[in-house]
Amino acid sequence: MGKTTGKSKGNHRTVHNRAKLAHRVLDPDQVCELLTPEKLLQIENRASDPFLPGEGKFYCIICDKHFINEGAFKGHEKGGQHRLRLREVKDGGFKPSDAYLISGKGVDNGKRVTQKPSAQPVATNEQQQQ
Repeated sequence: MGKTTGKSKGNHRTVHNRAKLAHRVLDPDQVCELLTPEKLLQIENRASDPFLPGEGKFYCIICDKHFINEGAFKGHEKGGQHRLRLREVKDGGFKPSDAYLISGKGVDNGKRVTQKPSAQPVATNEQQQQ
């Protein structure tokens, strides 16, 4: 068998990984830490940065995103992505107790019942003959 042509062999995942890392946002528990009054004042009084979209003026703390103008920012606040993220932050983010439950070390209430027992017993051939 010869060498395959036109197919990427070893470097095909790097573009995806770079994009994934570039678009990473803060976790809900990190956002909860940013919502203290002192840190909110720091974020609001931040100097304008020409390298950020909209010079950093239109920033959503909940979603950790910068927007180019006020219209885009208002549209984002009405959207489903923002509402879902807001709900996650209101729940308080990720807690150590959640990790404990996810790992399977929570309360064990026994085996789950998947079927209800039938109301009428099924008659067999021997019972029908009698």
